[in-house]
Amino acid sequence: MGTNQTPSNSFRVTIALVTLALSGCGEDSHNHSHDTSSGHHNQGLFGEPGSLSFVTTADTSFVFSEASAENITITISHCDGTEDSVASTGPIDMTSHNNSDIPPGGVCLFVVMLQELKLNGEWVSGGGFSFEAPSVTTELWASMPFYSDDAAFLFELGGDSWPTADEMLVQANTNEMLLVDSESYEILVETLAMNSLIYRDIDKDGVLSEADLEKSPLGMAATRNVDTGD
Repeated sequence: MGTNQTPSNSFRVTIALVTLALSGCGEDSHNHSHDTSSGHHNQGLFGEPGSLSFVTTADTSFVFSEASAENITITISHCDGTEDSVASTGPIDMTSHNNSDIPPGGVCLFVVMLQELKLNGEWVSGGGFSFEAPSVTTELWASMPFYSDDAAFLFELGGDSWPTADEMLVQANTNEMLLVDSESYEILVETLAMNSLIYRDIDKDGVLSEADLEKSPLGMAATRNVDTGD
């Protein structure tokens, strides 16, 4: 699941390719053709659409009471430079079972735009926060193509390791609304953008299980693996 990362106090989202070795491409490659002369996947629609479910799996120090978005737009960038976009047909509740169809084909990048995102939760030690954002976008790269044909995937919102109340600059044992343009708001936006992950849903049940976690994440924001030398 997600690795611990303490967000900086200034919001930034940078785009770069991750260097993580992924397992998704080889699993289905026998069903697809490749252009070996150019090194690129021959893009096309090969089979049935895949599905993407949205889950929240915060660590044991934090509990979600609400995690929802009024609309979610998923843009898939194929490795030949083409794109496909799909949108949810209504609100998505990330604390219960849900899924959205995604186009089949070779995938190099998922861009997930969460519109009218609402989060409410509590720290086990006491207190919590409420958060509403008109739009949050996260860009999840793969280091090599994987295939979405008739496959199921899980989008883990913000990873599993969330900032502490101190890191969020929230007063302990209070319930605080994170206001737009506040430092706490920007820290949470960055957490969502930089810590979210995509896994393959092995048993297609819409739940992030131990079997799913045995596979490396198929997609993640690039800078979570960058060594800053600090």
